[in-house]
Amino acid sequence: WVMTHTPENVNPIVPGVNGQKSHHGFETTRAALNFSGTVAKDYHFNMRLNYSPYAQGNTPGPSELEWAYATVDLSDEFSLSLGKQKFGVMREYMVDAGHQQAIERSLSSYYWATSSITNGLKLNYANDSIRANVMYSNGTAVTQWNGGNAINGTFLDDTADWMLSGRIGYKASGTWEQFDDMTSAQGSEAGMLFGFGWAVWEYNDKIGPALPAGTDVPTQWLLTLDASMDFGGWNLFGSFTYGDDEANALGNTQAANTMDGHQWGWLVQGGYYFTENFEMYGRFEWLDPKTTNGNDNIEILTIGANWYLAGQNAKLSIDWGYSFDGIATANVGGGGYTGYVNTLPAAVGADTEHEWVLRTQLQLMF
Repeated sequence: WVMTHTPENVNPIVPGVNGQKSHHGFETTRAALNFSGTVAKDYHFNMRLNYSPYAQGNTPGPSELEWAYATVDLSDEFSLSLGKQKFGVMREYMVDAGHQQAIERSLSSYYWATSSITNGLKLNYANDSIRANVMYSNGTAVTQWNGGNAINGTFLDDTADWMLSGRIGYKASGTWEQFDDMTSAQGSEAGMLFGFGWAVWEYNDKIGPALPAGTDVPTQWLLTLDASMDFGGWNLFGSFTYGDDEANALGNTQAANTMDGHQWGWLVQGGYYFTENFEMYGRFEWLDPKTTNGNDNIEILTIGANWYLAGQNAKLSIDWGYSFDGIATANVGGGGYTGYVNTLPAAVGADTEHEWVLRTQLQLMF
């Protein structure tokens, strides 16, 4: 169940017509079937079918087949993944939606181009303390500013001349398995994880969508750093991301805008278990997306609680998020999942600040 309140009347069904300030109702945000296993000793597969009402234009993947890829073990430390899969760049996006601390990933994380699904080859490396990957892919699915994102289904959907991405993660202590979650339960092992991710993307100016003929989009790139600390009952997570494309946002190819690039943002998040099964958490995210709409920054405070009925397999959650500035990126990538209403099309002079969202969720995984 979700309730959102905006300072001005909004009509999400017919934009610009009448509307109201408060909207509420029920939804099935995700209903996914995941199949994974080993075909033979060194050959593995992973496939997910995902129904979501936020399909096509608002999500970084199609409405049904979210990903499908095979992995071949090359040695004890190296493997190669081939097919439709996530970018392995930003930890918040890499962690599965069902293992997040908050009800949903941050709105700012969905803004970046690598918070999406692509087709490509990913070389993976893993040992006791290091996990790394390098990927060559068709490019990001987050290619337009306000929805209409490509889904990278066929080779003809390739909107990039080329795209390279990667990440290196260093586990200073703890186990790799504990960092499959964004939380740290009572009695679990303490640990620290540090990560550095990157991506470089050359847009295909000749066939890319939403571009006038002959437009020259400069090479786009991003760098991201993150740190995760688990203390067996409480945890902290932080990230910093910087991108430069001079075409107004990595993932945004709205060539009509000639503003400087240099989009950047940061996030801090933490939680504390008051009992074995009850956790409270907080998060603050800040992002300068360099939009054309008054250059609104994303400044969102989220506070919430989780009641773990059976660990992550059965979890009841509630949280409340408050935006100190206008929400101008709600339709970028998977931003629709967050429940925020996009204020980018608001009339000149309209009050677009101080939107808030109240969310409740029952999660079942089996």
